[in-house]
Amino acid sequence: MMRTCRIALVLTILAASMVAVVGCIGPEPSDQFREHFEEQGMSVESLEVNKTPHEAQVMMDRMILDSNGIDTANVYDEELVHATVTLENGEEVTAVRYKDNIYTYKND
Repeated sequence: MMRTCRIALVLTILAASMVAVVGCIGPEPSDQFREHFEEQGMSVESLEVNKTPHEAQVMMDRMILDSNGIDTANVYDEELVHATVTLENGEEVTAVRYKDNIYTYKND
């Protein structure tokens, strides 16, 4: 009986730990993109986030990172989260999340 109680206790603790870890993963990418644009004073009408961008989106994301001075030689495609953001004024903006930072095309 004691062994059954210990196993039940361990399983309960493991289940509680898993719930805590899942809750602490962090904000959704769509929330991060929306927050990024709204912090800059741009109201977001809609956005489409792609955690597994296709080849053309990956190329665009790499161009965005290059325009921000980031060397993309060591960037893995799996690290990129692509977003197409439509602002309230109708403008469509492409953005990429890389290492928890949001980047848009920078034209110097």
